[in-house]
Amino acid sequence: MKKFTKIILGCMIAFASYMFFTAQAEAVNKNNFISKVHPITNNMNSILVDTTSKYYDIDSLTVKVGTKTYTFDYFDLWITSNEKKQEIEFNQKFTAGQTVKIYANYTTYDDDYNDIQNTVLIDTLKVSDKTPPKTTISNVTVRTTSATVTTESGAKLAATYNGKKVSLKKKSATKYTIALPKPIKGKKLIVKATDKVGNSKAYTKTTTVPSTIKMTGSNTLVSKKKLTGKVSGAKATDYVYFKANSKTYKSKIKSGKYTINFPANLSTPRAVTMYVKDKYNNTLTKKSVRIYKYANFKIGMTTSQAANTVYGKSSDIDRSVYSSFTSEYWMYYTGNKTMMISFYNGKIDAISKW
Repeated sequence: MKKFTKIILGCMIAFASYMFFTAQAEAVNKNNFISKVHPITNNMNSILVDTTSKYYDIDSLTVKVGTKTYTFDYFDLWITSNEKKQEIEFNQKFTAGQTVKIYANYTTYDDDYNDIQNTVLIDTLKVSDKTPPKTTISNVTVRTTSATVTTESGAKLAATYNGKKVSLKKKSATKYTIALPKPIKGKKLIVKATDKVGNSKAYTKTTTVPSTIKMTGSNTLVSKKKLTGKVSGAKATDYVYFKANSKTYKSKIKSGKYTINFPANLSTPRAVTMYVKDKYNNTLTKKSVRIYKYANFKIGMTTSQAANTVYGKSSDIDRSVYSSFTSEYWMYYTGNKTMMISFYNGKIDAISKW
């Protein structure tokens, strides 16, 4: 009877010892190794866990993400600048709404010092949504008076244009329109989209000028008293103008053509920039032309007169001064052709072309 009692007592002690060590192992791994698992969002591809020690008391961690299971040995964990913060890194970002479970795997021993593999659940987390609603805005130009906004169903929108609040008209669960009665070049349409959980983002479109608006114009003799040309993509409310001597000369565009009249006494040579503007004073396009007095070079012209021709003053000039005379050469290059104007004492004495 005493022998049987000793056997029973020995078994009880052994069992108690096993339970003690197991409980201790669980306590170490559940409380002493990992003290906190940080929240997970869908813009992350890693999980951060806080530990109470920089030493590893576990064999590995198992992470279940949805239906997939990943196991990380202790040497797979990244140690951050804080030795008590570990990072579990994945190859891709989490998806909002996923359930993530983190388990610690550790080893305990029985009375005969045989290994016993244990797994305990450390934490269960839900991946929160940190992505703002994906939103698009149609192009906004000086030729458009409305914009279309497409966003996620259930998102709330607020908009401003040129710093002022504008209203949105709902067309469907995901589509809205915004009226822009006065589109101004360079002004911004800003749409802020917010989802049900508070994620928000501001989207911006800047008012531009369509590249389809183009202008042509030719250099002209001052005696013709007008500049002519064409504008493609023009509207009846657009006009062409240029300024000279603090005065503005302009013309309406009719059938894609314009004629700007100016006085014959306009001083020349003159480089002017012509602008196309709309009714909102937006500059749509521009072009530089020259107004000059003489149609071509002639023998005997002075340098001032030569500069007042269609060619203007050359940018390639070679000038030599001697005791009894001065020589000067003006070079012009057009494609594969060259023209040289020779001056003797300030007057043209030769015109060469080749």
